[in-house]
Amino acid sequence: MTSWRVGPVVAVLAALLCAQPSLAPAAYAGPGSLSRGEDAHLTWVQRLPQPRGAALLHHARGDEARLGVPRNPAYRLTLVGATYLGWVVAQERQTGTRLYAVQGRRVQEVLRVAWHETPDQFLTGGNTRIVRWSADSSGVTLKLYDAYGTRLLTHTYPGETGQLLRYDGAGVRFALSDRTCLWRTAEDSVTCVDGAAATVRPKPDVAMMRTADGSYGPTSLDDPGTPAWTADVAPRAVSPAGTWVAVVAHTATTASEDLQVRRIADGEIVRTRALTHQTGDEVWWEDDSHLVYTTGVDGKGYVLVRCDVTSGHCERASGYVREYAFSVLGTVRHY
Repeated sequence: MTSWRVGPVVAVLAALLCAQPSLAPAAYAGPGSLSRGEDAHLTWVQRLPQPRGAALLHHARGDEARLGVPRNPAYRLTLVGATYLGWVVAQERQTGTRLYAVQGRRVQEVLRVAWHETPDQFLTGGNTRIVRWSADSSGVTLKLYDAYGTRLLTHTYPGETGQLLRYDGAGVRFALSDRTCLWRTAEDSVTCVDGAAATVRPKPDVAMMRTADGSYGPTSLDDPGTPAWTADVAPRAVSPAGTWVAVVAHTATTASEDLQVRRIADGEIVRTRALTHQTGDEVWWEDDSHLVYTTGVDGKGYVLVRCDVTSGHCERASGYVREYAFSVLGTVRHY
């Protein structure tokens, strides 16, 4: 069994549980040496090498289905979300992005946008809406479309920087340079609180907010205040129950980064795993005890890895695929 490096509190608890194997720090085992476990319980689209344009949609429940999008020799495929027209995927080409709604063998182009300075990001919400996030040297623009690609609403923030966070039942959540906002698209109203967030989980109400010195710590969006703790890390995902936060921390060398799991309550590091390919931007939670991240293995390709926060056990949670092949539902990439 392969263990993460563990924090002192978890190590003491493990020693008291005679039925548990020792969780003492062990030599790091790379992802290529991990055993093969069950597929990740996530919904993702995987680009297939043949035939050109083909993709495989993997559902969290375990079944799979082929998706067909128009052929293009060089592109990245992103799973945007579901609408009543089918699964929406974004095909990023060298000159721009095209969105397609795919349902069985039926493929419908929904939206076509030109590429500018930063690739646009998209999320679906409510089965009928698509939000588009654009950022360049002039600022930030958010646009709302219906499922057929008709533009409904637009908000622009000149001179701003930031990132799209999520699209949930309350609306579109996004962070600007000094504040975090909620765009309630139904009534077209935007409300903001001070502090730029890196990740938000609405239920429970947890946001990892940036402080004045550039570090991050947890607070509430409903009642924001001084975080209970801060750390110089890049937050990536809060666990479903709000117990843990997965973060990426820089190391002394540029050869690797560390994926850490910290306790939301006090910032205690309970697990650490080296990311030798620096792919820590892609981190998700299956449930409150299991996280999944993507990493690379020399000579084999990219793979999903699942780790159990309680036991420290890690295993491969997918087959190997080529670069840019995984796109998990709801992911907003960090540029």
